Amino acid sequence: MIGLAIHPFVLGLTVRDFYANHFQIYSGYCPLTGTGPPTLSATGQSGGGCGGLADWAGHLLVPWTVFALFFLPLYMRMLRVRLLETFSEPWISTARAKGASETRVVLGHALRNAIGPVLPMLAVDAGTAITAAIYVELVFAMPGLGSLAVGALSGRAGGYDLPLVAGSSR
Repeated sequence: MIGLAIHPFVLGLTVRDFYANHFQIYSGYCPLTGTGPPTLSATGQSGGGCGGLADWAGHLLVPWTVFALFFLPLYMRMLRVRLLETFSEPWISTARAKGASETRVVLGHALRNAIGPVLPMLAVDAGTAITAAIYVELVFAMPGLGSLAVGALSGRAGGYDLPLVAGSSR
C-alpha cells in the first residue's frame, strides 16, 4: 500500500537512502547514480561507457526497484481480487476433481482467466509510467526519456522545444 500512496520522487529518495545507508552498495557493484550504455567490444570484453552489461545492470538495479515498487502493488492487488473470484468458478472445482495439481490449477486455469482484466491496465498506466520515469531519472541522475522531456521543458537548448515535449509525453 505504501507503493501506491507515496510519490515516485519521495519513494526514489527513500529507497536510495535505504540502499546507501543499510546495504553500503553505493560504491562498487551497485552505484546509485548515473549509468552508461551496455556496450561490449568484439572480443566480449567490456568497453566504452560503463564497463559492460554487468556494470550497466548494476547501475539500474536500484532504479528498477523503485519503479517496481511504484507499480507492482496496484497490479498485485487487482490480480489477487480476480484470482479470488476465479477460484469460486465451477471449472476450478472440476479441475481439482479430475486430480490436477494445485500448481496446474492456479497457473493453468485460474491465472489464465484472472489476468485478462489486468493487462489493459498496463496500457492505461503508460502515461503514469513516463511521469514516474521522470522522477526516477532525476533522483538517480540517469539519462533517459524523462531527462529528455525535462531538458526540453526547461529550455536548455536556448528555448522550449514544444515538439520534443509533446512527443516524449505521449
